[in-house]
Amino acid sequence: MIRPFWEKEQVLDDLARRRWVLIENAFDAQFAQALAEAVPWEGRDSALFHQAAIGQQAKQQVIREIRSDFIHWLDRKDPAPVIQYFWQQVDSMMERFRRAFFLPLNYYEGHIAVYPPGAFYKKHLDQFERTSYRQITLILYLNEHWQEQDGGALRIYEPDGSYVDVLPLLGRAVLMQSAEVWHEVLPTQRTRKSLTGWFSCLPMEERFLAG
Repeated sequence: MIRPFWEKEQVLDDLARRRWVLIENAFDAQFAQALAEAVPWEGRDSALFHQAAIGQQAKQQVIREIRSDFIHWLDRKDPAPVIQYFWQQVDSMMERFRRAFFLPLNYYEGHIAVYPPGAFYKKHLDQFERTSYRQITLILYLNEHWQEQDGGALRIYEPDGSYVDVLPLLGRAVLMQSAEVWHEVLPTQRTRKSLTGWFSCLPMEERFLAG
């Protein structure tokens, strides 16, 4: 079960003011387990996952020196009950974010990301160059019994150059302004899983191309 953290005024206020917010106990282990069973990770040769790329559409390219995780894109047509349940929560979130931030959000894309031992993602923004579509990033962490020595922290950079490291603990969620918050995933020492997605304002022609 995902708890409706997007209905809490403090969460929305922090997202607007600080540009990112960490939510503890955003969902339970049962949801994470159901997700793992619906989209199983079976190592680097998993049929459901592929090497993550950087860039947009035709300009996408795999550059392992920048990003070395594997991803599985979520499909709204996937009949798995946990996937359908998640899409229902996405729709609820999108409507709340529209009202709270006066944003014409009309599209969500998300994937399950797996970082095998040694994998990382260098410092970046979630907004593509020369676009302004992605508005809000949502990350749900799916890792039980994570310790600091396991690495794989999400490092969030503040405007003054300082940073905050967030361990990818089961049940944690992070919301951030996609075009404003620089962040990276530090090298992980054990397999690290998350569900990451973006709420966007896509023009009609882009929505057609995105499906």
